[in-house]
Amino acid sequence: MNFLFGSGLSRPYLSTLGEIETWLTDLNTRPGLNDVERDTLRCSIINEYLQGVILPNLQEKINDDLKGYYDETIDNYASFLHNIGILLLQRRMNLCHKTANLFTTNIDMLIEAAVRKTKLEFNDGFAGRKPAIFDEGNFSKMQSKVSMHLQKFHEIPTVNYIKLHGSINWKYDEAIVADDDLDTVKKVMDAFVSIPFLLNVRSEKQKIAKEKGGQSPLSPSDIMSHLISELKKHLKDNEIDHSLYLSALKAYSEIIMVNPTKSKFRETVMDLPFYELMRLFSNELEKPNTILFVGGFSFADEHLSKITLRAANNNPTLLIVVFAYQQADKVLIEKNLNIEEGCQNGNICVLCPEEYKECYSQMNDMKIDNIDSLKHFDLASIDKFVFQPIVSSVS
Repeated sequence: MNFLFGSGLSRPYLSTLGEIETWLTDLNTRPGLNDVERDTLRCSIINEYLQGVILPNLQEKINDDLKGYYDETIDNYASFLHNIGILLLQRRMNLCHKTANLFTTNIDMLIEAAVRKTKLEFNDGFAGRKPAIFDEGNFSKMQSKVSMHLQKFHEIPTVNYIKLHGSINWKYDEAIVADDDLDTVKKVMDAFVSIPFLLNVRSEKQKIAKEKGGQSPLSPSDIMSHLISELKKHLKDNEIDHSLYLSALKAYSEIIMVNPTKSKFRETVMDLPFYELMRLFSNELEKPNTILFVGGFSFADEHLSKITLRAANNNPTLLIVVFAYQQADKVLIEKNLNIEEGCQNGNICVLCPEEYKECYSQMNDMKIDNIDSLKHFDLASIDKFVFQPIVSSVS
């Protein structure tokens, strides 16, 4: 039993990548920029990523305005993990290990926070203490207990949590070690705070949208051109200290993660440990009678879409169930997977809420309360309308 989670499931607390990946990719190839202009724009875009995805993981950033969203997201993850633990516990045969793999492209610490609210055995690949050291070989371990008197063993339900793109709590010190205090993230925050001028990408995007009056949708290229224009206006009358931007980018590079650019495909397959983690994902999908549930993920990641489609075509006993947030996302997911006309073995099912409700109307063996209220497949809805009923039916 496998899961693949994307940034869509960390809402409402964290934002998704949006167009950040496209902007950074455009910036890397955009002609006519000198190093100062390029690095200023790069820091401005990365700052948007920092503010929306990375810095909200710091405890001091969880203020009164965001506390409700934070608690809601953590509770959703905790409920989901609790239900997966029950499903694993129900496995009575030794043929099926009581282990599930939760793969994610997210780099945040929300699931680590949520697991503290459960009694589930959780394996994030780290072992040892002060500091714990990461080793992908740890995902092959199984947890068991032995009774004190009868000396009988039983396997403990375990979730392997595999961060395919790294994490903000990974840092390098002769090996990848746990940075649970997020010292590297704090260092990055201080470096970006010291920069006197950054473009506010979000407000600039709103500004250009207002100027165009909503007559036509803004392309990422339009937004990048606008940012460049605004930057050049600023640089006409102001000098900037390039060294501050270089220092910020250097600090940011110390977080062990795959950066959100199109070149991440090359980074992932060339750099360890990302290559090993991708291989682990591929190997799990090649096992017989395997299921993969996908949520909050559009398969815009070229490397993961190719690995997933190849596994579906090569392994007819693999079943992939993708929860699309809404109908429009279903169309996008099928396009990204290149399965608009169906897949080779017919074993990829992309479900939007409307189709799920239609399927339920034909079921006789599972009771789902208030299913008419299902509007979107966010984490709370996937847990409430899919996994909680499954737990009830097998318990």
